Amino acid sequence: MMAIRKKRILDGTDKEILRNLVKIKRGLSGRQIAKKVGLSDSSIKPRLDNLKKSGYVKDRCEGFRKYDREFNGKKKKIRSCSKRTWTVDFD
Repeated sequence: MMAIRKKRILDGTDKEILRNLVKIKRGLSGRQIAKKVGLSDSSIKPRLDNLKKSGYVKDRCEGFRKYDREFNGKKKKIRSCSKRTWTVDFD
């Protein structure tokens, strides 16, 4: 059985985020998008995540930081994204 995708109505802020991403083809960081749209850094992240889930935008990691963490007495190497860039998903 096929899953039916819910339609999500974009509000003015979401449309403004997409307009800014279309203008700048190389992509923008979340902080840059927040500044252009007039939102805080923390409030832009859920919007970008929702747009990504809906298939409008995609993110790309441009740098990684590596560090060691200890979990339950075992050392583990962790690799996380240090710079995430958002672009419009035309695929």
